[in-house]
Amino acid sequence: MKKNIRVVIPRKVMTFLTLCLNIINKNTADGINSVLNTLNMSQMAINYTAVALSNTIAMQKDKDKELANEKRNIALGIHTKSSVYMPNTVLFYVASIRDFLLGSFKNNERQLGAWNFEVHQDKNVEVPRGSLKLMNLARGIITKHQADGASSILTVFDMAAFEALLITAEQQHALALSLKKAKELEYEKRNLLMGFGKGKRKPVQGTLLYDVMAARDILLGIHKGKEQEIGLWGFDVNTSAPSPSSKSKKNLTPTE
Repeated sequence: MKKNIRVVIPRKVMTFLTLCLNIINKNTADGINSVLNTLNMSQMAINYTAVALSNTIAMQKDKDKELANEKRNIALGIHTKSSVYMPNTVLFYVASIRDFLLGSFKNNERQLGAWNFEVHQDKNVEVPRGSLKLMNLARGIITKHQADGASSILTVFDMAAFEALLITAEQQHALALSLKKAKELEYEKRNLLMGFGKGKRKPVQGTLLYDVMAARDILLGIHKGKEQEIGLWGFDVNTSAPSPSSKSKKNLTPTE
């Protein structure tokens, strides 16, 4: 029984880039005798370098984003799953102010709404642990305190230290959002050069995917009947029994 020979182009980015580098290195090693000299291998090498750089930059942006989020969460006091309020954090100040106001307005808990607290039907006043809700609540408390001026009842708290912690959290949150956008732009640039992307069903000439698919087809033609030799170029050659052909098409979407 005749077996099917499949040389699949990987969709995992790092696996795909490794394959590209293997093809480029093999072509360089073979020099003028390379069977891929009909392709624009110099442009493929340039594209590979650009893609690898964008991928490295994007991964670093992602690490920097996570670090900024971690610094934000430390300032907020939500970096651990512990139910204990860590001193010198936004969460500690908010919880302390909540308790102080509950004592000051006992049986009149609705008054806490003036400081941006959400008062439930059962008069329960929760302190949120989500970063955005906690920062918004803290900013509302500080805004009310500053508006009240000398008559503020929160002067028993170190409101300057409280606001300094909140500003740190807000700055790190803004930095994380900026880094996330920068990462996405780098990935978009990377995917464009690779030839991968949502909605794409055919490789675009001038992209790495186009060159890799062209190289595969050339090698399959040259090594017909000896397809395993294509593995010397870094391709993964799979041999399997014949199966019903499928006409379904998949988007050329990379996976990280």
